[in-house]
This record gives sequence, C-alpha cells and structure tokens, in this order.
Amino acid sequence: MNDIYSQVWTTETSAIPPDLAVEPELFKILCFLGTLGIILNILNIVTLSMSTEQVTYKILLGMTVADLLVNITLFCLSIIFQTSPNTVKIYHIMPISLISILMRLFASISNWSAVLMATIRLLVVTFPLKAAIYASPKRVKVSIGLIYILCIGLQVLFYAMVAYWLGILSNFALLLYVFPILFEILPMAVCLVLTVMLLIQFGRAHAKAKNLVSQTQMDERVKEQRKLTFTSLLTLTFFIITYLPLVIHELIDLANMYSINASNHYPTTTHILSKVTLILQSCNHTGNFFIYITANSTLRKNFLQKFAKVKTAVCAGRTASSV
Repeated sequence: MNDIYSQVWTTETSAIPPDLAVEPELFKILCFLGTLGIILNILNIVTLSMSTEQVTYKILLGMTVADLLVNITLFCLSIIFQTSPNTVKIYHIMPISLISILMRLFASISNWSAVLMATIRLLVVTFPLKAAIYASPKRVKVSIGLIYILCIGLQVLFYAMVAYWLGILSNFALLLYVFPILFEILPMAVCLVLTVMLLIQFGRAHAKAKNLVSQTQMDERVKEQRKLTFTSLLTLTFFIITYLPLVIHELIDLANMYSINASNHYPTTTHILSKVTLILQSCNHTGNFFIYITANSTLRKNFLQKFAKVKTAVCAGRTASSV
C-alpha cells in the first residue's frame, strides 16, 4: 500500500492526529477491486498457461500469480476493516500488520517481474538474432524464481531488523528508507527507463518492417514477437501510470521522514492523495486482463477457446440433468 505503509512508527502515539480516519467507502472500493482482481487474475492464469511456449508469457504468468496474491490480501484487508466496530485511522494500518506485510511482499514481486519483462523484451527487440541465447526459457524461469526468492528473503530480513531495532531504539527511520526505495521506487525508475528504450527500439523495428515489399514477407515468428512487444509496452505503460503517483508520494514521505522523527510530530499529509494512490495501485494489480485480451490476439483466442469449452460443458451438464 502507499503512504499508509510508510507511516513512521513513533512511541508517542499522541503525535499522530486523531482525525485521519479512513472512510468506509474506501474499503468498499478496495473490496470490489480485490474481488474483481481475484476473478480476472484467475482468468489470466488460465489463459496464459495455454501459451507458455513464449518466455514473455512465462513472465506474465509469474507476475499474474503475484497480482492474484495481492488481490487476495487486499480483499482480506478490506473485509477486516469493514467489519471492525471501531473507526479505522490511517495509523491503524501499520507495516507490522501481517496482511499488510504480505500485500506489500506480493506487490514487490509483481513490480520486479515487470522490470524483468521490460528487460527481456528490450533484449529481444534490440538483438533479435541472439534473443534465443539471452532470453532462453531456462534463464527466464531461473530469473522468475530469483525474483520470488529475493523479494521474500529480503523482506523477511527487513522486518526482522525492524523488529530488533524496535525493541531497543525509538528512532530507526534509516531502515524505513530501504524498503520503499528497493521495492517501489527503484523498480519504477528502472522500468521507466527500460520502457522508453523499448519504445524507441520498437519504433525503429516497425520502421524497418515498412520497408518490406509486403507484410506477407514477415514470418509468423516475427509477427508474434511484435505482438508480444506491443502487449508488453501496454502493460508497462499501465504499470507506470498507476504506480507513478505512489512513487512520488513515497519520495515526499522519505523527504519528510527526518523532520518527522526530529520533531516527533506526525505532519498532516494530503489524505486524498493517499487514497488515490492506494486505489491506483490496486487497479494496477487488477486491470492487466483487459490489456491481454484486447491487445493480444493469441491470448484472446485462448480465452475464447477456454470460455467456449466451459460453456459447452455447462450446457451439456444442464441437458443431462434435465433428462
């Protein structure tokens, strides 16, 4: 989550303004997005699992699993606070909350998976003849596994350090710099640079394709790679649009962190911006299904094929029960 995650912990709870309540409507929106995200990401997993011959689909599948876990934890978080008899304040949702920890963990895996996808597509577009070497299925699988292992391992280490320092020191703001930089700001910055580079290289490749006598000269493999690059660009653009406000907010929080600890006073932040960034982040882990289905004919075909099979099975079941 956004600035709600990055609130600085303080031993003086009276320094936090008591009026920063989270409206129930926000949790209803998050509950809806979480439910929708669970459904759409399950459909994504089913659709992507039918096209694992391309390494990009493997990366998208790994990212979709992380997005599904984000939406499950988001749904649980919204339900817990919706059913709470007490008024929910911003500082009630702390980074040491188990569900908040899990949600941020899965979100960080999704973020770095987006960076991996941008890297692979840039290598494929820039060095098409060596793509089979640089982006082999084995290397991509290892890379996806490393993202999961490193994100989980580093965050376990991070929270262990926080728990240790929390017990003996009241000022450990330096530790709180590491998390948003490593798992939110850094992947966004890298992804932004790679996306711009990929867009430039894709434009150059498209210009070269126009020099062909006819589009029929392009074999199916080249067409598939162009389709994958276009889908990746849309996915990365959606990620940047929905996560950039969060990163800006994190940078503002990091800039104010020293003054917060020096004065032991919690500043009045833009509460509306906090809620908007949280909703946008939730949309990021929910909306990729629409990109895949509209921009990629292969995934759309897989989805319709699976939907047709399910529809046929349901109709056959109804017919058998009515006999």
